[in-house]
Amino acid sequence: MKDTFFKLACRIKSSNVTDKSADFHDLETIKRQVIALNAERGQTHEYFVERVELSALRPWEVTALAERGRISIEQLERYSKTDAYRQQAASLEELLQRVQVKGR
Repeated sequence: MKDTFFKLACRIKSSNVTDKSADFHDLETIKRQVIALNAERGQTHEYFVERVELSALRPWEVTALAERGRISIEQLERYSKTDAYRQQAASLEELLQRVQVKGR
């Protein structure tokens, strides 16, 4: 699970439409949110945890995680081997360098 990220997702029961948060959080935070929101709005909505693997993240998501210090240099290096990285190589290489400088 070291390369798994978590975000809040919601299904509207009347329409079966699913919406997902853009923000990633640690698993414990998301679980608490799910419990609270289902208790409050469970009649009309179903909240759940969505797991997203590192390799499935979009470049802008990786950038946001790195800028907030939520992704490690090792994870960025693993992400650099994905197709999504190859499409955004220049911007992510610059990001990797910025994160490495901050980590020192």
